[in-house]
Amino acid sequence: KEQCRGGAIYRNASLDTQVEVFTEGVMNFLDPSRKFIESATHPLPVRPQDRPFCLCVTFNLPHGVGTGNMQLRPSDDELYKSAYRDRFDEMPLPKTYRAWSSIRQPRLPRHVYNGIYLPQYDYVKEPYFLRERQVRTCQTITGIDRFVGLLMEKLEELNLAGNTIIVFSTDHGLHHGEHGLGGKCFLYEEDTHIPLIIYDPRLPEHRRGQVIDRFALVPDLAPTVLELCGITPPSTMQGRSLRPLMHGEDVNWRTEFMTEQLMDIQNYPRSESLRTERWKYIRYFKRTEDPAQEGFLFRGTLDDYITCLYSTVEDEEPVYEELFDLENDPWEEHNLCLDQHPPAILDELRERLNRHIRDRLPANSPATVPLSSS
Repeated sequence: KEQCRGGAIYRNASLDTQVEVFTEGVMNFLDPSRKFIESATHPLPVRPQDRPFCLCVTFNLPHGVGTGNMQLRPSDDELYKSAYRDRFDEMPLPKTYRAWSSIRQPRLPRHVYNGIYLPQYDYVKEPYFLRERQVRTCQTITGIDRFVGLLMEKLEELNLAGNTIIVFSTDHGLHHGEHGLGGKCFLYEEDTHIPLIIYDPRLPEHRRGQVIDRFALVPDLAPTVLELCGITPPSTMQGRSLRPLMHGEDVNWRTEFMTEQLMDIQNYPRSESLRTERWKYIRYFKRTEDPAQEGFLFRGTLDDYITCLYSTVEDEEPVYEELFDLENDPWEEHNLCLDQHPPAILDELRERLNRHIRDRLPANSPATVPLSSS
């Protein structure tokens, strides 16, 4: 409680439990007053004048904990009262949306995923509740957009706008009923394809506003920021700087990458994938069993964490596979592995993913420190 209340983001919070603090953050965030923006930008005016600065503003919104507890207040301006709510019935459902009541054949087999997810994602089950959440999501995203605008104003006020880089991204995507699924931690595009906007006011005019159709990964952010600030990224960093792409340089760039989700707490399936410019191959592994938590709907801990992470490296065999031709099936609706004659590239993708798995292993096992039972 104290850590949550004393954190830099929530130092103005008057409540001390996480849900209440998040709820208060939502209210402050949407408040036309500048309470939240002034709190977040407070370090800027007093920063050392002869040194660079890094300001990190981390939103919980539009996370379900925040949007699920939102309530309208009389003081909210008209945007949050009507701009989206008066178009409730026009809120579009995802192209591959499947209501819970219409599902006859689950997307994934039961021995891979039992179809049960956290109750906080129940809103995806029926169109009415999904549209209600979409309204709230649009409201909070508009609030974030306003926040960015206020932040830009503050930078202008401090004469910092012309030499300040802004990076906007998020941690993961989310299923809103696509394929009949709710929640996160699947390896479909809805969860793995996230926004990334890099604003550098020093870029030449003709390079601004460009959309770069290359694979960027989360580990790329750190070396990118360093290089944009004139610092050579250390060779130990796993990612690559995006600066050459931003400047239109012809560089040899990645054409594929792997993703993984190997922890099955909260019932998510254990899986690994290889994504190329055209293909996505996903393989799933049998759910791990923890006798100590038998009978619990959701596993609260992961006692076999190391087993989950390393079992696939040690040649654990997958129990289900998917292959999608993203060029002709961008919504990942047709699993080519179920065809009588899957594409010949399937075997090649399997081996390429195996190479990625092997390459991720460190030269030496990480150091471990035994913990006292007390």
